[in-house]
Amino acid sequence: MTDLMGPDGAARALASRPSETAAPGSTDTFFGDCVAGVPGTGTVIPATWLNRVSAQFRRLVRGSGVTENNLDDEMAARAVRSQRLNATGVVGGTANAITLTFTPAFPSEASLAHVPLRFVTLAANTGPVTLTVDGVADPLTWPDGTPLAAGDLPAGVAVEVRHDSAAYRLTMATTAPISTGGNPSYRYISSTYLSSVGSSTVTPPDGAKIGIVELWGGGGGSTASDSTNPVNGAGGGGYKRGVIPVSGGVAVAYTIGAGGAPAAFGGTGATGGTTTIGGISANGGAGSSYTSVGGGGIGGSGGTLSIGGQSGGAYQSGGSTGGGGGAAARGGSGGGSSDAGNASDGIQPGGGAGGPGTGSHAGKSGGGGAIYIEWYG
Repeated sequence: MTDLMGPDGAARALASRPSETAAPGSTDTFFGDCVAGVPGTGTVIPATWLNRVSAQFRRLVRGSGVTENNLDDEMAARAVRSQRLNATGVVGGTANAITLTFTPAFPSEASLAHVPLRFVTLAANTGPVTLTVDGVADPLTWPDGTPLAAGDLPAGVAVEVRHDSAAYRLTMATTAPISTGGNPSYRYISSTYLSSVGSSTVTPPDGAKIGIVELWGGGGGSTASDSTNPVNGAGGGGYKRGVIPVSGGVAVAYTIGAGGAPAAFGGTGATGGTTTIGGISANGGAGSSYTSVGGGGIGGSGGTLSIGGQSGGAYQSGGSTGGGGGAAARGGSGGGSSDAGNASDGIQPGGGAGGPGTGSHAGKSGGGGAIYIEWYG
């Protein structure tokens, strides 16, 4: 251990901190220079004050785990930037009643307000979760206040929460492999949006360790109408969210699903393509026909959040208007359809094609899939 910001071998340096008996004053005071350089006319700097300053600095640096080096002028800046004082190593309780103990402890509920708190879960939750931080207990919820459902927090997940007067709100959860003996937090580096249909690779930026990914499958295509029959709308692509481990500079393969192609009257529009990256996939929406609407894309593999696309709309029974395309979950809107007129393609990412109205109009294509990535390291 370094003699961090101490007398560092100076004459009469002490091996232990002297006790203090004087109570601090009730108002702020300040140091003054000697008057005209005359000794004894300036403010005396007592050892107690210097010990207090070095104690504060040592707690900041050592609590943050940065390398101790008295010659490093950036040491305090590194300690503050690490935010490791907000990452606890003492996690207890049960999967549904988690306890956190910080050093130093938060003295009151008010002191917790909106402070980012980080920890690693020990076990998967089986229902709503209560979090107790240094004795302050409240529900742990999603940002909108929705209680956690079983399995929302798997074991070994790095979690960030913020507290308000009603609850601890979940602001980040990643299932990337993390050592509980290290720092469970990551810094944001940059983001990437991929929208070109097909297979390719993307290269994470230097220093990246994980990518938080959002995927959309392609929207379904619709079929053409004839002179008397409108067509149903196609389904929107499915949505997946998850975390993939990466290494900065090492390319990651991905595939973006194409929007489903249209079909002639009497056929069925093609299902939208599947989008994949790092073992996570989002399925495309189903194509539509005169006799059936296209279902929204559901399922896929991997990830921590899965939302199905919206099913296409049915054509107007007894009328001439086709059905609207289904929207992709958290993505593009479905294509529209007008009275006895042409429909429109689904909007990328993942919107389902609209079904054309009567009048022998061509079927439409679904919106292509996409991938959005936030890189952290």
